Amino acid sequence: MAETLRQATLEIGCAGTARARVSRATASLALALGILGGCATVDTVDPNDHGDSGSMMHVVVDSGTDASDFMDPFGPLGQPFDEAVVLHDARADRVDTTKLPQAASPCRAPMEVKVTRAVDGDTMWVVGVSEQYSGKIRFLSVDAPEISHEGSIPDCYAQEAWDFTKLLEGKHVWLSFDNECNDHFGRLLAYVTFGPGPQDLWQRQLLRRGLARVLLVGDNRSLAGELEADEASAENAGTGLWSACQ
Repeated sequence: MAETLRQATLEIGCAGTARARVSRATASLALALGILGGCATVDTVDPNDHGDSGSMMHVVVDSGTDASDFMDPFGPLGQPFDEAVVLHDARADRVDTTKLPQAASPCRAPMEVKVTRAVDGDTMWVVGVSEQYSGKIRFLSVDAPEISHEGSIPDCYAQEAWDFTKLLEGKHVWLSFDNECNDHFGRLLAYVTFGPGPQDLWQRQLLRRGLARVLLVGDNRSLAGELEADEASAENAGTGLWSACQ
């Protein structure tokens, strides 16, 4: 997909320029930058490059942008499910850790991390921001289609889910936990939150965009009802894999 993108420079009326990697949606990118304000490095992915329906673009605002220049474009609910994704460390910094999704007595306290690499749509490597930690995270309660790293054919919509989660690379997010912290592979099981609103939970974004299905494991069921409702909404609308993989 990266090969389909081209480089462009957009003037946005501040002391400098916004460097953007765009495909066919330069005008939409300019609108997004106007909403965000300030100068930023933005990666955009045209949905037509990987089969998404509609006009949604995935937008990543670089964490190097001065947080004082950043204006959160969203209300209290957070990132809409049908609009371009905006990722910025300033949004993660505004998270109230007492309101993070977690069990009544979680297996460990929330942790802020930096995403170093997305392995697939529901797994990533991270390092701690304020505490020493390095490890592989498996997203709680969702299952993205399996990507192949050994040359075999990936599952339907696996590449789309992986591309979406790659947007988190280099960004700060919060991990919160349910009743059990590790799976049988030793991976840390976590809910992944990138902003202060309830819709800023990465699991919910994956489900509502039709990039994953609900998978409840063990005693980790604190968000079961909410996530199952998100899955049903995407299935009923035929979003993502629900129409592409039938």
